[in-house]
Amino acid sequence: MLQLRLRKAAKALVVLALLQHIGCVFIPLRFRPTSSDTGREVTQVQRPVTATQEPPVQQTPPTKEAEAEEENVPSLVEVEESLEIAANDYLVDLKKELTMASQRRNETSMVTILNHFGPNSRDKWLGSLLLQALKDILPELSGAELGFLVMSMAYSEIRAASVWRMLAEAAIEAALIETHPRSLAELAFGFAWVQWQQPDLFAVLQVAMGFCKEQASEEQKRAFAWSCSRAQQPCTRLFGKPSPKVDTSVASKFWNTLTGLSSAKSNAKTLILDPLPVLLLPEAVPARHCDALVQLADAQKLWMNSSQLIASNDRATRQEILRTSRTSSTALLAWHESHPSVRAVREWAARTLQVPEDFIEPLQLERYTPGQKFGKHTDWIGEKHPGLWAFGQRMATLHVYLNTVPKGAGGETSFPELKVEVSPQKGSAILWPNVDATGTPEKKVLHEALPVNGNQVKYAMNIWVRGRPQPDQTWIKWHR
Repeated sequence: MLQLRLRKAAKALVVLALLQHIGCVFIPLRFRPTSSDTGREVTQVQRPVTATQEPPVQQTPPTKEAEAEEENVPSLVEVEESLEIAANDYLVDLKKELTMASQRRNETSMVTILNHFGPNSRDKWLGSLLLQALKDILPELSGAELGFLVMSMAYSEIRAASVWRMLAEAAIEAALIETHPRSLAELAFGFAWVQWQQPDLFAVLQVAMGFCKEQASEEQKRAFAWSCSRAQQPCTRLFGKPSPKVDTSVASKFWNTLTGLSSAKSNAKTLILDPLPVLLLPEAVPARHCDALVQLADAQKLWMNSSQLIASNDRATRQEILRTSRTSSTALLAWHESHPSVRAVREWAARTLQVPEDFIEPLQLERYTPGQKFGKHTDWIGEKHPGLWAFGQRMATLHVYLNTVPKGAGGETSFPELKVEVSPQKGSAILWPNVDATGTPEKKVLHEALPVNGNQVKYAMNIWVRGRPQPDQTWIKWHR
């Protein structure tokens, strides 16, 4: 029904534009002669025809069909009335469907509706209808329904300040009345996702969470804490600080796995063992999977400039450093687990490293064109990074080369502290821990991707292993 109303309104706009364009030809009905004027005769004076004059053109009386067709042309007033009716009907349907989707927590329906108002929409009048619809329905929504709506708004990439300002006012009011940890976490997540800067909003949400934190699940606490940290309003009084360490038992077990891989029984080559192991796994990933992953990123246009990626992610201090040192492009395979090559690589990584597959982040591809690089950095994240709350610490990195870069063309992975340098060979992988055997982040794993020279392009893949299971995406879509 909503789609039908939208088409009717759009049709009315087209007719209105057409009338404005050709208004000099068609006369609106209200300015046409009345029926009492039709019987009057107009006397015409016939002038003699001279040699230099053309004979008068004989006027052909209009046919009944032409008169009927002209009578059927809508007037500007009629089009405006039709447009107003269509807009009102659309507004009624929009409010009904937004309310219903919020009550039923139907994410597919909600996102489908909201996509009409996202960044791809060029119709400003649609934005005004959405604003009016929200103004009418927000007072009637419960806190849970409002939380779901705000989260869906963030997924749909709606960024109009007027919309989010109205949502923020409604969220503050809802938090003062209702205190449920799930809805509070959803509200905080939605505003943090779009980087809405309003300290009083998060202050109220934190006060409300303080009244119900005992009822909050671990996942709800992590989502709420991540949101506050991302909004630069950390909730340390509620939940303390996130630990940058990996649980010692998990880290110790992983180090034992690395020791086993570095033994003579494995085909892994030990590049260095002390102070920490860095291993080379030749021909780890078959060429067909390497090619398929790059083709997947190309076909679905997943590549993003690193500066764009960083700007859309968390605003931690170290990100400002990465902004100037990383010039490559990345492609996140966050919703591609069903792809045969993605599934095969994830299963291989979990089996090789002897960790549950849900410890592994979504695969991240990298593309380096001539001159591009990634300066010195570590893969583990600091205690101020919001990602610690949601995902935990990165315990290890498995870096796979998806193509071969000829010798002398650059693109090597260099560990300056460890005096190790590896050239890209298609299908080979480098493995190293980001924490020591006690789970503490290891500074000596500082590394960099050297610039690619000539006309070469380098493709690689990061397989990051966290120290705990990752969110299952059934509630909050972290990698949407």
